Amino acid sequence: MNDATPELAPRLRAAATLAEKVALLRDAYHGRDCWLIATGPSATALDMDRLRERLKGELVVAIKQAYDLLPGMVDFHVVNPCNLKAYQYADPAPVSVAVIWPPGSAEWDARWDLSFRIPRCGYMKESVCWTKQFDRWTLDKTLDRPWGPGIMHEIGLYLPVHFGCKRILTLGFDLEPGVGKHFYADKAFPMTGDTVKTPVEATGAMLEWLRSLGIECYRIATTVGSQLPMPTISLEAV
Repeated sequence: MNDATPELAPRLRAAATLAEKVALLRDAYHGRDCWLIATGPSATALDMDRLRERLKGELVVAIKQAYDLLPGMVDFHVVNPCNLKAYQYADPAPVSVAVIWPPGSAEWDARWDLSFRIPRCGYMKESVCWTKQFDRWTLDKTLDRPWGPGIMHEIGLYLPVHFGCKRILTLGFDLEPGVGKHFYADKAFPMTGDTVKTPVEATGAMLEWLRSLGIECYRIATTVGSQLPMPTISLEAV
């Protein structure tokens, strides 16, 4: 966990509105790296003790079950209603971030420190990965979230942008059609069709957009393959 988070988290939880919370997060980690840990198989392809040692003091955003790999080390934990489980947070607890479609109830919002909504989840040609209009959805412009498809493109990648980070380092962000699986799954599931193809094809535009903001994005190199056209970097070289 980054040293700025314990002071920031109580202020976020005390803020009355989502807009106030998001304002507090603007440039809150300016110039830092953001480690974005997702649930693809590469998330567990490294020696976990070595990974935990490297992440001490770092800003860590975990997607869904990726939190369970790094309890007590995660700054922000991102979930949505798909594949939601009961998480037992270690101390210190992360800032919890939820994205939901369709818009949920006050009871749902109250469960999370920040609760975002996707106002319209429509056809693939309306998704942000299809339109490639990434800059339209930055958190300084709108609190509404686009349909990705996928939580990484709905909020995951937008958090480090809003934080003012200089680099995004991803692990478990694999999108390997046909052979992929979540690291916690018993067997592979078919990652095929436009829900994978479209985000993969959008990666070049996404990287170009991030670079226009002065942010470099890398995939941590492991033995797990990926079709994402994203530059890789070894854990030792970070």
